[in-house]
Amino acid sequence: GSFVTPENESFYQQFHYDRLDPTRRDIRIIRLLPALRDGLIQCKLLPARPLSQLKNRFRALSYCAGDPSNPTPIFVSGLRFNVFKNLNQALSQVLEFWNTKHAKDEDCLLWVDQICIDQHSYLERSHQVGFMRNIYFEAKATFVCLASASRNLADDSRPRPKIRSIDWLNQLSNDIITLEPEFRYLGFGESPILRTLLSQIGRPTFLQGWLAFYDFIGSPWWSRSWVRQEFICSARVHFMHQDRWIDWDSLSKILHNLCCVLKDLTVSRYRVEQALADLKLEDINVPSWQGPCAEVFLRNRENADALAAIILLTEQKDSWRGDEDLKEVLALSRYCRSSDPRDRIYAFLGLAHPGYHVPVDYNEVNNLNLTLTDTAKCILSFENNLDIFRYAIATHEMSPSPLASWAPDWPATEYLPLDQFSQIPDGGLLARYIDPPYQPPVSRISSSSQDGGPQLQVTGVRFDSIKEHLPVFTNARFYSAFETSQGYTVRCRSGVQAGDELWVLYGGKWLFVLRP
Repeated sequence: GSFVTPENESFYQQFHYDRLDPTRRDIRIIRLLPALRDGLIQCKLLPARPLSQLKNRFRALSYCAGDPSNPTPIFVSGLRFNVFKNLNQALSQVLEFWNTKHAKDEDCLLWVDQICIDQHSYLERSHQVGFMRNIYFEAKATFVCLASASRNLADDSRPRPKIRSIDWLNQLSNDIITLEPEFRYLGFGESPILRTLLSQIGRPTFLQGWLAFYDFIGSPWWSRSWVRQEFICSARVHFMHQDRWIDWDSLSKILHNLCCVLKDLTVSRYRVEQALADLKLEDINVPSWQGPCAEVFLRNRENADALAAIILLTEQKDSWRGDEDLKEVLALSRYCRSSDPRDRIYAFLGLAHPGYHVPVDYNEVNNLNLTLTDTAKCILSFENNLDIFRYAIATHEMSPSPLASWAPDWPATEYLPLDQFSQIPDGGLLARYIDPPYQPPVSRISSSSQDGGPQLQVTGVRFDSIKEHLPVFTNARFYSAFETSQGYTVRCRSGVQAGDELWVLYGGKWLFVLRP
């Protein structure tokens, strides 16, 4: 399905969005106003202006949308407007933050996707999403609202902790810096964080804060597809959770390393017991596994995916340059979530090199398969090589796809390990075929083929053919062995048959098996 926003027909009948000029990269922003007496949020939608004129003059908002069928009303330019409940919570938190941190006469100017983009216009949505990276990059700061995951009270009787997660993180960070001013994550057994956690777990208030932290990382925000771009491209970030705020500059000192420790803590009880022995905590009364240790061990297991996602996200922010390989960006995104499946591509375009020029098109006729095919075409055109084949094979082999065989199924959650593909070695028998002086144009894509889909035409050299299967590696799905007509032994997928041909394709780094 596509991204669905709360129903606002009455608003659209009374309010008309001014036109955005794509050539100027226009955006709209809102001025957040004091809440009404009944607590309802109100704002004024300001006229469109070029993004270049608004640089560092507005803040952006990042939140997890939620259920469009359960909205909350606010007022936009004097008219009732239904927003996601999480967006209403985010705006309330921003307003409280603003009133605390800023002068009363300083306007709170925000860019909020649901309000600032005409959701009835797929052309406008496509245009705005096409330069989302720039919007967050040019914002003075980004507010991140970590709404807690909804709980089924019948299934979860655990009380909400009284100690705020951000207060606990600040205190833990201060304790760690005191112990180790230049702290880096050196491994599970040598971690000052682990020492602090296990030595303080017997204190009820510390344990409450620790458990509150699982609400922090359990927010659905961390797994949302758009988070990667919104967070990574932002120069400054304020995290808001449980009526507390913390800057990324402060949070970054502790979050990645803490998640690494907790992720290792999920591996096994034995590792924790070994760590206790290594840390020589005999003089500290660490509770037994029947008490707090068991509780945090359980919560770690429940949040293992969230811990892994946060570790990856923080590492990507630290290393981001803005010219990343789109294939690698998309391969790392496969566990992210979005209500519109096309956003599994669009949400990550801003993290890659801008030269890919993948079109953003929210027209209803442009389905996921067409989006994936267009993305593959743009990658082939920009890179002028066949490296994309490795990702296409990796995604198609584990789960059959209606896509063209050369177009990777990026949303697939099961991949063949990419290290299964052995490149043609330098200086070997086939190396001369992959050296640039020998390569003609890599490929050409025709608009149709016999089955009506796009066809990729490539050029190459037939090197050999498969003669027979060899009785080794018979239990391996990927590494079956075959003898070729010229007497070579090759290892490849078990589905290869006698008569299949071995080709070197120009622009590729691997030997390909093709069936005539």
